[in-house]
Order: sequence, then structure tokens, then C-alpha cells
Amino acid sequence: MKQVFMVYKKGKGLLKNILGNCMQKKLSVEGMTCRHCVKRVAGIIEKAPGVSGVQVSLENKEALFSCDPLVTNVADIVWAINEFGFTAAEKA
Repeated sequence: MKQVFMVYKKGKGLLKNILGNCMQKKLSVEGMTCRHCVKRVAGIIEKAPGVSGVQVSLENKEALFSCDPLVTNVADIVWAINEFGFTAAEKA
């Protein structure tokens, strides 16, 4: 049985998965107009399982985060952001 160990340090955006399953993801997010929008998008992403290190940029219209692909469904995150009224899509 595999064991996965992760370290998350709030505010530092650090996610370390000892088995190397951590992935960096980038989403484009249209429709953000203020800091409140940025906080809302960050909050949506942070609620997803296996996510850490969330950074949302109003200027670049994007969100960056680390996630464990074994527990995180990026399509669900995109759907949740879109349901809130923004337009999100995964960047390659």
C-alpha cells in the first residue's frame, strides 16, 4: 500500500509530495475586476481536495496552484469557477 506524505505551509504555497505526484496547474480566468474577485476565485480553488499554493493574478487573468492529480479534478475546479460567473479554462 502506497503512502503519500504532503507538507503544506500556508502563505508560502509549498506543497511537497514525496512520491512526486504534485503537479502545477494554470487556469485562465476572465471576468475578474477587483481584489474581491481574486479572493473569490482563490477561495473556490482552495476548497478543492489536494490543492495548495493558490495564487490568483488580476493583472494576468490567471490562477496558479499545485495539486495532487490522484485527488484533484481540475475540470471540477474550472466548472465551479464558471458557475460563479467567471470564465475559466485550463492552460496548457
